[in-house]
Amino acid sequence: FRYLHLTPEQVSEIYAKFYGSPSFPHLVVSMSVAPVLALSLSANNVIPKWRQVIGTDGSLREDWFYPISMRSRYGLQKTKANMLHGSETLKDANRENRYFYPDSILEPLPAELQKVTDYCDIYVNPTLINGLTEVVKNKPIDPVLFLADWLLMNNPFQPRLPYSIAITPT
Repeated sequence: FRYLHLTPEQVSEIYAKFYGSPSFPHLVVSMSVAPVLALSLSANNVIPKWRQVIGTDGSLREDWFYPISMRSRYGLQKTKANMLHGSETLKDANRENRYFYPDSILEPLPAELQKVTDYCDIYVNPTLINGLTEVVKNKPIDPVLFLADWLLMNNPFQPRLPYSIAITPT
């Protein structure tokens, strides 16, 4: 997440596709009046899931159709601005993520759950089991730090140099 205060110009850039609509000026003011919390969520079908959590944008009665949504509980009151946003499409989400997190690399999630499960079973789980076994054997004072160090030293995907080359001075 990232906590930041947007200027009206930044909000106008983010919501450029709504330029010219009657609600655009109110949107710019409400999003630039106070700091915002930008979240970058990643999951399969994350856009519909997030939009269900936050609820609709006021076209329906929140308390009837989405009684536990965030908007029904905390937003869309006459005295408060609509403070929740969810990208409408994956293309919008990617554009907004590049705007808020320009230095981040957004990797796509594997679409096939079986491939992810197979990868974890073959490569990740054995290494973690070995590391956790070492934690139990050694009983360190800080097990999390011990496991982190062990994983760094025993990463099966890290290139290994022969010992004689590794210790030869240059």
